[in-house]
Amino acid sequence: ADFAARFGDGASRLHLIGVNLTDEASVAALAESVQEKTGKIDAWVNIVGGYAGGTSVADTSLEEFERMFTLNLRTAFLGSRAAMRAMLPRKTG
Repeated sequence: ADFAARFGDGASRLHLIGVNLTDEASVAALAESVQEKTGKIDAWVNIVGGYAGGTSVADTSLEEFERMFTLNLRTAFLGSRAAMRAMLPRKTG
C-alpha cells in the first residue's frame, strides 16, 4: 500500500504480482497475464539479480555459483524470451 501511495494518481495503473522469475512456467504465465490485462507488452525490464560476495572464486562452491547464475542470467533470459514472444508478432516493443 505504501508503495502504491507514492505513485499518486498513477497508482491505479500499478499491478503488483509475486512471481518466481527463475521458473520458466511462472515467467510465461506472468507475460500471458500482462497481455490479458493490458492487451500487449511494450517493454520488459530485467532487474532481478544479486551477488554472494566475500568468497574468492577458488573457494566458491559450485552450488553457490549455480545459485548466482540462475538468479542473474536465467531470470534475464526467461524474462526477455517471454517479452520477445509477445512483442515479435506485433513487430513492436
